[in-house]
Amino acid sequence: LPTAKITNPDVTRLINSDEIQSVVRPAGQKVQKRPWTQKKNPLVNKAVLFRLNPYAKTLRRQELLKQERLKKKGVKKPKKEASAGKAFLDTLLAP
Repeated sequence: LPTAKITNPDVTRLINSDEIQSVVRPAGQKVQKRPWTQKKNPLVNKAVLFRLNPYAKTLRRQELLKQERLKKKGVKKPKKEASAGKAFLDTLLAP
């Protein structure tokens, strides 16, 4: 049968002994961690978006440069077609 190496294992006395404490490195400062943090929406918060998707910064920069080039050329956005005409709405809503 295997025999125990220590007959009376008083672990706390061993750990706190001068021999052990002189060899063990000191404990570091206790780090406080927040129990809960606010979730950030990447669609609203650009810093979080860039942390999640670094390429998004490049895409955004390219789009801004493209808009600047179009602005310099003087190209305007095409106007949207007008909504349904008055005659169409009269026939649609006729009794």
